[in-house]
Amino acid sequence: MLLFIITNLALGVIVQIKRSGKEEWVNIYNQDKISNKFEIQKNNLDACQKTDLFIEHNNKTTFRILDKDNVVTGQITTISLDQKQVKIKENDLEIQSVKPEFNVEYQCLGQGYSIIQTVIQLEKERIELVYYKFCYQPQRSALPIMLLLLFAILLVYLGSQYGQIEIKIFGETQNEEIGIKTAVAFIFFASLVLILLFKFPDIGEIIILVWVSIVSVFSVSSFVDDSNQYLKGFSYLFGVGLVGFYLYQRGWVLNNLLALANVLFMFRMVEIDSFRTCSILLTLAFFYDIFFVFLSPQFFGESVMAVVATRLEVPIKFLIPPFSNTPGLSCSLLGLGDILLPGIVIKYILKFERMSLTNGLFNTAIIGYSAGLMICVYVLIVKEHAQPALLYIVPCLLIPVSIVSCFKGVFTNFYKGEIRQKGSQHAYELTSEQL
Repeated sequence: MLLFIITNLALGVIVQIKRSGKEEWVNIYNQDKISNKFEIQKNNLDACQKTDLFIEHNNKTTFRILDKDNVVTGQITTISLDQKQVKIKENDLEIQSVKPEFNVEYQCLGQGYSIIQTVIQLEKERIELVYYKFCYQPQRSALPIMLLLLFAILLVYLGSQYGQIEIKIFGETQNEEIGIKTAVAFIFFASLVLILLFKFPDIGEIIILVWVSIVSVFSVSSFVDDSNQYLKGFSYLFGVGLVGFYLYQRGWVLNNLLALANVLFMFRMVEIDSFRTCSILLTLAFFYDIFFVFLSPQFFGESVMAVVATRLEVPIKFLIPPFSNTPGLSCSLLGLGDILLPGIVIKYILKFERMSLTNGLFNTAIIGYSAGLMICVYVLIVKEHAQPALLYIVPCLLIPVSIVSCFKGVFTNFYKGEIRQKGSQHAYELTSEQL
């Protein structure tokens, strides 16, 4: 089960703001090899809307017809379907050359967008390009991001309490307890998984999709108690059906339902043995997030986390559509790693608070998590650039909780994972069996 959390961490927090490419050339051969600049968007997880059109932002586009050994002859016609917004210059062109190049120039007449159609009629084939020409930078609403923020806070608050309930799979109690060595190995393997997904996206997506689908079935069935075997059996069938329907449709609603089931499942599965482990885990994740969002372009040419998180179509992120009719805007998304990692830490904090009869730690943790996430969203909106949420969450969570535990006089036991109840001189370790 730790592999599932590793995959979630590998995708971290990314709230994507789409930007246009900067390639100079657009290469054309046929309808399957139209472009390396325009980005096709169909009904996938990131687009959250149906469109077979292309996105284009510059005022001039140069096209090349590739893979032709002989002289190419034909006629090229480009029109704007909304001439009140965009006017096309020199929209008719005769071609007769080897690997011809031609330009399409646009003149914006307003602050809207138009659908541009270019028809290339050759001797034996007809190529048709259809894409958008924007005369402004499409703006996304802050509403989807705010909804993700509120949902994440509520999920951590409720999930840390729901996670106190033991979970049984095939009649046996299941718990994965994380110690210091496991925490270090966890970040190492998360880094390895992320790099592999970046380098080998097709193979990696299939493997992750199969694994997450299996975990999703167990996640859905975990809501049903083992005492009723018939109902339990039905829950497995329902989980298989839900996963199958998701694989068929790939909609954002089903994605979020499976992601929610997976998060709640992992809240019940994973335990942390001490605040020392919590601190090491989140500190390593803090630097992990910074490296793969901000520093990875220096080594890999692109932000590894942003590329993987937006490319991988697997229910290990929450998606909210743009709530806009403007074409080309992608969903806002939140990786499960930024809910699960702080969440299981807050779960430990709540467990310690309840068993040691101490108060104030859990509320401080929730407030710190909320503050970190809100700061992340604020920076995201201001800079319009994907942000690593753990950069803000980790210090806002660990520092206030450590200070409050010191004021309460329980920091030593809290740090070591030991319980010393009020009025007692004896301490004992806080283990996953003590609920």
